Amino acid sequence: MKNLTAQIRNNFSRAKIIFLSLMIFYGFPQTKLFAEEKPDSPKSKNNFELTLKRQRYEYIPYEYTSYGPMQQANYSSFSQTTDDLKRNTKNIIPLNLSYYNYDKNFRIEASYFKIKLSDAEFTSKQAGIDYYNSAHYYSEAKRPVLPLVRSEFELNVFKIFIPGENLEVQIGGGIRNINKTSTNTRIDDSFYSNINTYGPQLVSKIQWRFIENWSLALGADVFYTAGKQEFRHNSLNGPYSVTVAADVNRSVGVFRGYEADVGISYSISENCRLSFGFNQISSYFAYSAYSGYLGSKNPAKNPYNITYSASGSYPDFPRRVGGYEYLRGYYFGLTIGF
Repeated sequence: MKNLTAQIRNNFSRAKIIFLSLMIFYGFPQTKLFAEEKPDSPKSKNNFELTLKRQRYEYIPYEYTSYGPMQQANYSSFSQTTDDLKRNTKNIIPLNLSYYNYDKNFRIEASYFKIKLSDAEFTSKQAGIDYYNSAHYYSEAKRPVLPLVRSEFELNVFKIFIPGENLEVQIGGGIRNINKTSTNTRIDDSFYSNINTYGPQLVSKIQWRFIENWSLALGADVFYTAGKQEFRHNSLNGPYSVTVAADVNRSVGVFRGYEADVGISYSISENCRLSFGFNQISSYFAYSAYSGYLGSKNPAKNPYNITYSASGSYPDFPRRVGGYEYLRGYYFGLTIGF
């Protein structure tokens, strides 16, 4: 327990050190390269910018990508695949606030968004051969995805480079927080699972004004976050039984991945512009220390059974291992400077 807590604290401490180092570095006086900027140029101004987007995200969660394959005790050559994920697209409003300081050529950025899936479902296909009579087995069924909420918060610092009149390059780093919650609120059978992760990231952005009032922007982030799982439950008597390993709250979840963004913007005025683009966040989620099992001996009756065991050992239950999560989609944005 102490080792897991120390691991989380070390990850968060490293992230804070990186962020503070960037703040100190970017606080130094600008180099001669940037000192030649014209005083009356718009780039010499210091200002805030607020960006609101209407983002249509397709959310492909870990619970879907990690559902198969798995192994059942009574079957050989057993396979399980998933297909046809539905009702996993949502419209959200991400917020982004930036402060530009072109006197010292740095930018501070804070952003936040939250997405919720409440009624998503997918098709599960299972096939195998029975050990005892060599009979072939196949089944296909609809599986619900338990209600999920994923939120992300970022705090970044960029160093601004202006190699050309119409080109701006920003490179930096910061802290990313990924918080994910899964719930089942049945009266006779409920549970709550939350993984709150923090970690460092490297960020970059390129903005090129290719024609008057029109700009192309490219962004890329690489991140690593880790955090402890919290799991609460009550009642084991419902049709969807919920039980957990005795030490499941010691589990540590890790997200590692990247974010990519490409967009085109049109400046209506000096302090207002419209944008259109595509954004994708791709992350691989896994447990660096996992105490628990997810699955069911009878998936048709108990699709969300979680095995209880003080020793954490039930060999004929499938273990949830790593899986990818994707958020991707197009957006329209409005940016206002003040």
